[in-house]
Amino acid sequence: MFAKAITVFAGLVAFASAHQNMVNPPPFPGTISSPLEDSGSNFPCQATNAQFFTGGAGTTWALGSKQTLKTAGTAVHGGGSAQFSMTYDLSPSKDTKWKVIHTVQGGMPARGLNGNREGNSASATNPDTYDFTIPTDIPAGDAIFSWSWVNRIGNREFYQFCSPITLTGTGGSQANFDALPDMVVLNIMGKAKTVESNDVEFANPGASVENNIGAFGFPHELCCDAGCGDSVCKRTDGGSGGAPAPVPSSPAASQPTATLPGGVFITVPPSAGSPAPQPSAPSAPTPSAPAAVPTSTIVEPPAATPTAPSNPPVGGLLPPAAGSALTGACSTEGEWNCIDGKSFQQCASGTWSVAMAVAGGTTCQTGQSSALSIAAINGKRVVRAFRA
Repeated sequence: MFAKAITVFAGLVAFASAHQNMVNPPPFPGTISSPLEDSGSNFPCQATNAQFFTGGAGTTWALGSKQTLKTAGTAVHGGGSAQFSMTYDLSPSKDTKWKVIHTVQGGMPARGLNGNREGNSASATNPDTYDFTIPTDIPAGDAIFSWSWVNRIGNREFYQFCSPITLTGTGGSQANFDALPDMVVLNIMGKAKTVESNDVEFANPGASVENNIGAFGFPHELCCDAGCGDSVCKRTDGGSGGAPAPVPSSPAASQPTATLPGGVFITVPPSAGSPAPQPSAPSAPTPSAPAAVPTSTIVEPPAATPTAPSNPPVGGLLPPAAGSALTGACSTEGEWNCIDGKSFQQCASGTWSVAMAVAGGTTCQTGQSSALSIAAINGKRVVRAFRA
């Protein structure tokens, strides 16, 4: 019964556990498409012990060569920001220095997508790929490559995927490698928390950068590396920059979320006084990070549940339904709006969010209320009510 309730919840928020994985270069054996543990127990690279780094055939790259990073998985979480880093430490630990050779600010692993791709597959290859060049002036030899990613939408997470590589060529100096920026770690191990729905802009992204900040109208924030004091992330005003304003100093208060195993999430209303992102396209507002975690209770379905089609859409972002979805400003923070039993939205930061589909085989009770009731279409299963 509990498993069925989890299924309903996962479909409600429309973000599956497929997550992402690195396809090229091939990651170490045992790598899975999941974020790192909040405690850092499997940092770096998802490793829980040194044996993690003993497997896998290394990929050979020539110094100065152009390479392409490819990923897989439909749960792209609205994109985000990423860094491509390296270390010559072949058995890296939490103290290892990772040096950044390329940065993608916004739009990774999906450019301009305000949600997930269709489906629920961890193996579906993403159409967006990311080119980068191996520096010519760093040492040749065996190394470990890292793709680290901070997702824009969903739980405040940090992903890292690593691959064994061999660099060939005449080689450069260790001093050139040491001068590269340090990889920035966020959201785990007590590091600075990012703000949901914001792209991360790195204070020191390095010389090789794909900069998508503001390109898709998403808000963004500035996150510093170790050279910026306490690594506090600061919000900007919308997707085009502006004077930053500090995010609450307590990481626990800056981005609360309700979480269940497998990476499913639901955002919750912001606390009083929290700054809210202001997308440059007001007609399609991006829901911001809310502050108090909603309580969820298991309830019995009503005697008569609303009629829903035999194949309702499975989780994902939907365009507003004409005449039913609400847009623009809203007055009751946290209020839910069920649209024809098929999709829903919420009042967050004074603005109605985009519509999202309920899980397949379920329906919500049409109308606006402080609690969103989800029931199985056959009326026989346990359902959940999400309260503002």
